[in-house]
Amino acid sequence: MEVSKKIYNLISPDTIKNGSAEDIVDEVCTNLYKEEGSKTRDNFNFLPIWLQDIILIIDFDTALAMSGIVGFLENSTGIMLDETIDTLRRINAVDDYRVMNKIKEILKKNEIEIKVLRENINSRSTYEILNIQEVHGLNFEEIINEDTNLYLYQERNIFEYIYEYIDINRAELLTYIRDL
Repeated sequence: MEVSKKIYNLISPDTIKNGSAEDIVDEVCTNLYKEEGSKTRDNFNFLPIWLQDIILIIDFDTALAMSGIVGFLENSTGIMLDETIDTLRRINAVDDYRVMNKIKEILKKNEIEIKVLRENINSRSTYEILNIQEVHGLNFEEIINEDTNLYLYQERNIFEYIYEYIDINRAELLTYIRDL
């Protein structure tokens, strides 16, 4: 499937041209979890960086809200940790960028690999309920303590950063769509 079709499965050119930043994020969020929209992940790296950033923030927020930082790291979203950190830098979410870099440093210091966390989760039974210590045999206390500094637990709204980022880069978005 060509890239333009994948983009249009997530967001219409009209929304990019005429919608607010909030409209753009809302439309991507709505379509991302539909069958056609979810296929964009197959060629994620071919999407324009601004659309990757929107998707990464939506996925980051969803995983954190549903499962906390350990759930984010265990989930398929954790595989995109480096990309998510880069996105936080690009959208100027400085505090969250620092927190996620610190979490990455903790993972490295403790030799915890995202790939292994994912494998541990995938090797469990569907309805098996265990705590993170039982699943991974690792202590996540330092990561969980750092997690409290993320926007979810502070007076920050991660979406305000992505909205501002979209507004600042609106001309680039329009040029990209025009050139498709």
